[in-house]
Amino acid sequence: PMGALITAGLISAGVNPLLATLIACLSGMIPGLVTALLTIKLKIDNLLAGILTMTMLYSINLKLNGKSNVPISDAKSIFNILNTGNTYVDRLIVLAIIVIIGKFALDLFMKTKMGYMLIVTGDNKSLVKSLGQNPDNYTIIGLMISNAFVALSGSLLAQSMKFADVQMGTGIIVIALASVIIGLTTFRNTDINGSTRAIIGAIIYKIIGTLAIQAGLNPNDLKLINGLI
Repeated sequence: PMGALITAGLISAGVNPLLATLIACLSGMIPGLVTALLTIKLKIDNLLAGILTMTMLYSINLKLNGKSNVPISDAKSIFNILNTGNTYVDRLIVLAIIVIIGKFALDLFMKTKMGYMLIVTGDNKSLVKSLGQNPDNYTIIGLMISNAFVALSGSLLAQSMKFADVQMGTGIIVIALASVIIGLTTFRNTDINGSTRAIIGAIIYKIIGTLAIQAGLNPNDLKLINGLI
């Protein structure tokens, strides 16, 4: 919700939606840095460090705009860049462009020396140390990048739904894990890279949820359905 609330606050203040989205994305790096420092400097377990950061962010998010819900129904959003006459088509095209840019930017970064070291850090920290590098530095970089993408998604969600709420993102971890697992397992024996498989997995996941609702299942059971998927 941090990215969503920052975006909503800036847009409400008259800031250009594109600039507000960029600021929200960059601001998302801060929680990643905090989580990394809790893990590295204070030796707190990775999962617990993430939970602690999320807990602290709840209070911070409430203070960002002084309230838990920020409507931006009358303000322009990043989706207003296009005007095809169909709001849903505008959203789809803009989202597709952002996803493609984000994917290729991440793929290019992962092909750099720093990117390769980041991958190796996740697989084998001892190997990174043997190469004379500090794996902690790459842990910080990885968490900051991932949290920037999380904030970006929150920013886009707020602009799509025309409001930001402190409760946004509840249960998103289940959706993220399911999307990655579906993508990786479905295309395990293919040459499709990891980022592409994760994106396709997310699309498949949402399609399954939509089909389940259209099949007549109770919308109140959606979170149960998501968890089972």
